[in-house]
Amino acid sequence: MEKIWVLAGDTSCARVFATDRRNGDLEEQFDLVNPEARLHERELTSDLPGRTANSATRTRHGYGGEDTKKHHATTRFAREISERLEKARIQGKWEKLYIVADPSFLGELRKCLDPDTAQRVTGEVDKNLARGTAADVRRVLPDFL
Repeated sequence: MEKIWVLAGDTSCARVFATDRRNGDLEEQFDLVNPEARLHERELTSDLPGRTANSATRTRHGYGGEDTKKHHATTRFAREISERLEKARIQGKWEKLYIVADPSFLGELRKCLDPDTAQRVTGEVDKNLARGTAADVRRVLPDFL
């Protein structure tokens, strides 16, 4: 029997499912939540970006804010998921990993996975099913994992 995990996630939550059969149903193992992803940028910052004025044209320009607090929260969440997956891999809890994630979050996850974990990613689906049922997630995966 193989130990297969499926991660379904987006910027605000991630759920991990498991199966030990290549064509088996998925059982939810645990979930992780990132409440900061649901907040507006202004709720995450205590100050507005800086401003500067051009005396020759009497115009004002904002600066800063290129790398937002929300993006930092998303990166931190992707790292947390990656660390949890790595620890479970080292403990032998899974051998194959499938990732079903929102396209932009999938890219962030790829950046955060350690090389050994990334090597065991068997498949990826760029679809947001973080709040879908186990059956919804199973439907987008290959018939035989």
